[in-house]
Amino acid sequence: MPAKNTVSWNSIVTAYASNGYLEDAENLFAQMPYKDIVSWNTMLVAYAQSGHLLDAEDLFQRAPQKDVVTWMTMIRAYSYCGALGRAVQTFEQMPEMIGLNILAVTALVEAYARNGHMLEARSLYETVAEFDLVLWTIMVAGYGDAGNVLQAKGIFDNMEYRNVVAWTAMVRAYAQNGHLENAVLLFDNMPHWDVVSQNCMLTAHVQHGRLDEARNLFKAIPYRNLSTWNTMIQIYTQYGYLDEAKTVFNKMPERSLITWTCMLLAFAQCSQLENARWMFDIMPSRDLIAWNAIVTVYARQGYVEDSRDLFDRMPHYDSVACVAMIGAYSLDRNLAEGKHVFDAMSYKDIRAWSAIVAAYSQNGHLSYSKKLFDEIPEPNVYSWTTLLQGYAENGCEEVAIELFQEMDLSGVEPDEVTFLGLLTALCQVGKLEDCLIQFASMSERGLRPSSEHYCCMVDALGRSGQVGEAERIINLLKRSPDSGAVEGRDAAWFTLLGACRSQGDVHLGARAAANATSYKNHQKLYRLLHNLYAGS
Repeated sequence: MPAKNTVSWNSIVTAYASNGYLEDAENLFAQMPYKDIVSWNTMLVAYAQSGHLLDAEDLFQRAPQKDVVTWMTMIRAYSYCGALGRAVQTFEQMPEMIGLNILAVTALVEAYARNGHMLEARSLYETVAEFDLVLWTIMVAGYGDAGNVLQAKGIFDNMEYRNVVAWTAMVRAYAQNGHLENAVLLFDNMPHWDVVSQNCMLTAHVQHGRLDEARNLFKAIPYRNLSTWNTMIQIYTQYGYLDEAKTVFNKMPERSLITWTCMLLAFAQCSQLENARWMFDIMPSRDLIAWNAIVTVYARQGYVEDSRDLFDRMPHYDSVACVAMIGAYSLDRNLAEGKHVFDAMSYKDIRAWSAIVAAYSQNGHLSYSKKLFDEIPEPNVYSWTTLLQGYAENGCEEVAIELFQEMDLSGVEPDEVTFLGLLTALCQVGKLEDCLIQFASMSERGLRPSSEHYCCMVDALGRSGQVGEAERIINLLKRSPDSGAVEGRDAAWFTLLGACRSQGDVHLGARAAANATSYKNHQKLYRLLHNLYAGS
């Protein structure tokens, strides 16, 4: 057998890493008799894509030489982990000649866009004089993710030329922001489709509840390979259509490990524990995703001993399984065991830190929760939100509000979940004016309020006696593209009914009750309505 050259070594390392066998890739990398710059970059990409930021940093520092790919990969590693500040610092530390490279600029623009900083992304994008298709496509996708369809369309329309990736980015921008008809029209006008664009349109139809259109498009795809079938299962699963996912699974001419894992995840996400375990047990083989799914479904339903038994049987585990176990022990109020799992982790990513912070805050240990938070190397929006919600849920609303201000000053951009925690805290302490200001600021930050945010505002207005204004807020929900808007309206009308009872407004209360007939808890609804009339 001929000796392996460096190219062969690099190829095998890439194969291991891209299939999730990071430890094997590490071992092989360590055994390489000679490593060129491609070898170092290959291993760096593996760490970056796996979220192993500390390992990526260590490798980056040890690399004997660095080219534009090395620097670009490190910027992306920070971006994937939400460490935007360090991504910017890395870009600024680049040698001048590399920093001027379009690949490096594109990596930082992508980091800004991925983390919702479209103003900074736009500013850097405008420094590039020449048209670059990849850069422009990133901007289209970034604006789409930020909910700014007009800006996305402006860049798309001004492109000198487009490939299927650019077309798909614009289709996705329309679809994810509630403009399904525009997405369909653009999709139909594409010069040609690929698997990604077809999957994007399938997702759009299912997301908007148009299952017949999704099925018709799926049937119209001329060459449905295994990937196409798997995508259809994943889409149905993602939006809760379990029966449809099972139908596709049963019709498949062949199945892969991904197929089996998709169905396991479908049962797990629907909390169907018995079916998930049955699927896990009959799988021909299991990957890390399958193990994580079965551990997580047991953990979330409070079966701590079963989840621990599965956890201990895992061939190897990552932060997903550890986070699930920390959550399980938190529900069981066994913080010592949760902390033990956390301390045993060789690498603690932001999800693990946030999980242990949540475990202590949810069980009322706010001081220790804050101590753990202060130890996080670089808190991101998820960890800040976790701490904020912990204080808000434990009756420390003023501290939660201060944390939001501190987070804002630190440069970490809040997301929709952060705002929900903030609005809840403001509502609880009766700060209506601040509640209105922060609710309005969501749009200014490119965030779209969901039905939960609207419900919070209804609660705040109702508490202050402004029930008429609260009704106006509910009516705004009719135009909301949020998939939970219908259920949200029911909850909002129920909240308004409670406010009307407190204010003695029988007329509006009766209207609120009539509109809340689909509210899930009929007994509470009728009891509240009875009390409204009894108190009039």
